[in-house]
Order: sequence, then C-alpha cells, then structure tokens
Amino acid sequence: MKYTLTALAGMALVAGSANAAFFSFASDTADHHWTFFGGPAANQFRDGILPGGKLDLLVDDNNGPLPTLTFSTRLIAQFDLAYAGSIPLGNGDFSHNYFVSGEFTFLDLSSMSPLLVTTFSGGLFTARGGQDSWYSTAGFGADNFGAASINMSWHGSTLPGYGLQPGQFVDPQGFQYTLSALNTSGQIPYDMSSQGVTLNRDMYPSQQWFAEGSYSASSNVPTPGALVLTGMGIFAAARRRRA
Repeated sequence: MKYTLTALAGMALVAGSANAAFFSFASDTADHHWTFFGGPAANQFRDGILPGGKLDLLVDDNNGPLPTLTFSTRLIAQFDLAYAGSIPLGNGDFSHNYFVSGEFTFLDLSSMSPLLVTTFSGGLFTARGGQDSWYSTAGFGADNFGAASINMSWHGSTLPGYGLQPGQFVDPQGFQYTLSALNTSGQIPYDMSSQGVTLNRDMYPSQQWFAEGSYSASSNVPTPGALVLTGMGIFAAARRRRA
C-alpha cells in the first residue's frame, strides 16, 4: 500500500510539471495603425489594425535559454466595458474602473488562420482621469484568480522546446494590455492633439477614441509526457481501488 501511494505521488509530481510560455507585442509594431479604437457603442472597443497591418507577436520559453520567436500576425479583438466605480485620488484626479470581457485572436499573417486565441470575462480596465474624463493612458487585463475567467489556446504548430502544441492551456493564465497616446483625434501621423476622452453621464467615452497598445501574457503549457503520466496515475489509482 505504501509503495503504491509513493509511486502515485511521484507520478503526480511529474505529471503536474508544465512548461510555461510568455507572449507579447510591443507598441507600434503595427506601423501606421492605431492598436485600438473605441466604438461603435460607448462601452465597446476593438482592434484598430486594418487589413494590411501587422503585429509582431513574440513567443518566449519562460525566460529560458531558447531564442524568442517572432510571428507576423493580425489582431482581431472585441471588448466590452461595464462601469464598476471611480476612486478619487486627490488633486482632481480619479481612477475610473470597469469590468472588461471579450476575446482576441492573433491570426498567422501567412495563412490568416488562428494562432493564439483568448476569451475572458471579469477582467479589470482602469484609466486615470478627471472627474468625467480619461487622460491619455489606461490598462486592462485578466487572469484566472478571483472572480475572473480566462481561456487561452494555441492553434499553431507544435514547438517542443517552447512547450507549445495545439490545445487549451492550463492555469495559471493571464494577460495585460497597456494603452498609451489615448486620443480622440485619430490622426496619422499623430500630432499629440486631442489627448484623452470625455465621459458621458454613464461614465463611458462620449466620443470615438484611439490608442496605441502593448501586450504581454503568460500561461502554463502541459508537456505531452505530463499528459501521459496523468493518465497512468488515474489508471493505477482505479486498479488499486478495485483491488
């Protein structure tokens, strides 16, 4: 009995191991395009990268020894805001907070097929501003802690050194976007005019807005060996119970 439990515990430790992958893109890898724009509804915003634009999605082996991979992608995204409340910060400044949910997909530019897909709810969007405005920066993200829910999956080819194979990732998972140069001008090239955006009485933007954005994310990626050992552990436990 002791031997069996020890063996199963060893299996669980090995099976529980997973590679981790980091994903990111830097602001303005999509040249001549805004990363995001607000609208058409006041509580919605989406990707602003038009056909022909691209983002360089970086994939890293959790700060490991392998080089960072670069994928040319197109971002397809849609987000919804739900006002949660504002916190006075002093000197006329406020932290405006919203629950955010949505989905975003990185398409491989060569095939226009999904590469990295994320759906989520219960995330947090925060913008500093005046009593009824956002200033020029904001941020939003989600992870699998607390009441938030996130589902990330890889749809590209298998990359053994990076722990990536097609399928859903396991917890923990999380991502964060940083918005900058938030404005209502939308001018390209941008002349730094019309920074920030006024909010309506429901605390949503009263005008269409535009912003640059950067992104980073991380997730546990189960190795093929870990999945096999997990199955072996379940099988061994079942046999022990029958005995």
